[in-house]
Amino acid sequence: MPIRPAQYYLNNWWGGIGANMNIPVFNGFLYQAEAKEASIRAQVAAEQSRDLHDRIVRDVRTTWLGANTAYQRVSVTAELLNEANLALQLAQTRYRP
Repeated sequence: MPIRPAQYYLNNWWGGIGANMNIPVFNGFLYQAEAKEASIRAQVAAEQSRDLHDRIVRDVRTTWLGANTAYQRVSVTAELLNEANLALQLAQTRYRP
């Protein structure tokens, strides 16, 4: 005797429900890696800032020392000029007829 599907199912209805949840429990340590990357980027930025500060301080000191040396050379050059003028006067006096 053939069995008909109507014998097993009294009503012809169906239903379904679905849900998709994203629970970041096993995300491959993504959040830890992103936090570590952000921390390292902050350290790099701090080191770059410190390096820039150090270079500016070095340049200012080098410039100040150069200016100070030039100022001291002005007085030495003035003394050399006086000595050269004195030597010129002595030579002119010696060889004057």
